Amino acid sequence: MLVMKFGGTSVSSKNSVEVICNLVEANIHKKPVIVVSALSKVTDSLVAICTKDNFSDAVLDNIYNKHAGLAREFLIGNDLELVLKYTKQCLNDVKNKLSKLFATSNNLAPLALKDEIVFYGEKMSSFLIATIIHNITKIDVRQILSSTCIVTNKKFGSADYLATSTKKNTRFVILPLIKQNVVPVVTGFAGATKDGEITTLGRGGSDYSASILGFALEATEIQIWTDVDGVYSTDPRVIKTAKLLPLLAYEEASELANLGAKVLHPRTITPAMLSKIPVKVLNTFNPNGVGTTIVDIVDEKKRRVKAITTKNSVPLITIKSNDMLFGKGFLKKVFDIFARFSISISLISVSEVSISITLENKENINEVLKQISKIGMVTYNEDYGSLSLVGGHIMDTPNLMNDIFTILEAANIKVHMISYSGSNINVSMVILSRDINRALELLHNHFIG
Repeated sequence: MLVMKFGGTSVSSKNSVEVICNLVEANIHKKPVIVVSALSKVTDSLVAICTKDNFSDAVLDNIYNKHAGLAREFLIGNDLELVLKYTKQCLNDVKNKLSKLFATSNNLAPLALKDEIVFYGEKMSSFLIATIIHNITKIDVRQILSSTCIVTNKKFGSADYLATSTKKNTRFVILPLIKQNVVPVVTGFAGATKDGEITTLGRGGSDYSASILGFALEATEIQIWTDVDGVYSTDPRVIKTAKLLPLLAYEEASELANLGAKVLHPRTITPAMLSKIPVKVLNTFNPNGVGTTIVDIVDEKKRRVKAITTKNSVPLITIKSNDMLFGKGFLKKVFDIFARFSISISLISVSEVSISITLENKENINEVLKQISKIGMVTYNEDYGSLSLVGGHIMDTPNLMNDIFTILEAANIKVHMISYSGSNINVSMVILSRDINRALELLHNHFIG
């Protein structure tokens, strides 16, 4: 069984949808399960109208026209009418739910309703793509809502899947279709709680949902079809000499995603790792490309830096306290504060009397700073970015740290914080945002070429 996920850009044009149809036909013997994102920019539009000031018929009309335009590229007659009717009904549901909310004093949709609203993007795209695939290939297909398969906790906006329940539901819903030679076209991005409340898996979560379904179905391979040729040694839009990486280990790919690479959702790899299912990143606009294959272990004799990834803006907090010296429980107090306000920590560096931390998000940051100031002196700065070198057994790279500091010192680029991964996969540095691209170019040229 093969899980094939197609992102927003892959489902939004006539040429790319034709490629999807060809790929389904070519892989029909592998019993494909298709996962689709919302059409490009639709999720952004649905997120926007969850705020009263942005809610308008014009936005809904634009979403409708986007789907109707693509439908008319392929469909006529009854098939076209079914798609237009389904799309209109979905958008009427969105309008009614939000109109009812905004008629009260509420100006912003709560997270649970927001998840329900944005999921309509995947509902509309999956119905449209399923209809087109059947129309073009004559293959029997079925739209499947991921909310009937993926069971999650109640962490609306960025839910976690529950493995046992998800595997049970997914196999119950999808395996009978596979046995009947039906190709399921599954909505990405979302699941549902045990009570049936819609949840989303975080922005870009269709990758994650594809991996979850692959795990649940014990697929032989998970394919992530996107608009780039695979995973590169760095962002090719910034560094023109960036190299395609044909092979990566799970841990390497996971670190790259977590540390700033945009090709994969950060949580994509974990479900695949559980069953050691290969993950391939491929380009819908270059379907014959080799892509990147991500596997359990990459047996390489040479230890080296494989990739460098960056974040141009990372909030940096430094906490100083004499209570840390020989003290017990200080770090727990700090981490408890971040956890209480749902702020994720990215990098951390600790000395005898201070701790430096970079953050993934900064919601409620003022309250967090207020709480931390009660246990130590705190400084907060948003002028920094991070740069991370990634590769298996990276610390075995000859002269690694000496070369890094020599190169940056010669360029007068100051490292304000450094963090090593416990798994010997990455070395990360925090430097001023204005120096990020220059440091990236220098280090990429030296270590990767």
